[in-house]
Amino acid sequence: SVSNLPAGAIFDPVSRIFIWTPDYAEQGAYPGIVFTVSDGKGSDFESISITVTSPTQTINIEAEDLNTLGHTITYDPLSEAWAGAYITSEVSSESSHNFYIPKNGDYVLWLRMNSDNNLANSIEISIDGNPGIVAGNDSLSDIASFKWVNFKNGNPLDKMVFNLSQGKHTLVLKDLEQDTKIDSILITNNLGFIPPDLPPEVAISD
Repeated sequence: SVSNLPAGAIFDPVSRIFIWTPDYAEQGAYPGIVFTVSDGKGSDFESISITVTSPTQTINIEAEDLNTLGHTITYDPLSEAWAGAYITSEVSSESSHNFYIPKNGDYVLWLRMNSDNNLANSIEISIDGNPGIVAGNDSLSDIASFKWVNFKNGNPLDKMVFNLSQGKHTLVLKDLEQDTKIDSILITNNLGFIPPDLPPEVAISD
């Protein structure tokens, strides 16, 4: 038998199987869950604690997923772009994408960006029509291959962190400098996460 089960948890005394799938709102510690066994002559018990942590939520958006207005999409399997395509900023151009956040919280945004020179190393980012921020800038000068960037205003210590509520959001990329190339966008609530060089096996986006 078992006592002090968390809400929604199930224990089948016949099969002796414990089942519980907590949701996002049930983070925290659940101490004092007591399992007891008896053979009719004697009994024994064990008390356990379960800790529910926040799962990492990661949204990956490829260049070819974007709705473009003026941005050029280039398909080049030899370009080092993850899925073989990237966008290039043009004068008065922008791209957008709708994405879903499953849980309230802080999310860091990463861009996989290519900069041939210090005149093509930034792009403006806004979410849900809020004032835009300058992604990248001076620290990307003369990086002739795609590089992950998660900072703004040319300061590697000033991260692109957004507080997002559960639900749908709209991301907009607007040109600041011509010829800035963007291959992929990654949004995650794991603020210490560093994207891998290889493409993700699973992309969560809409």
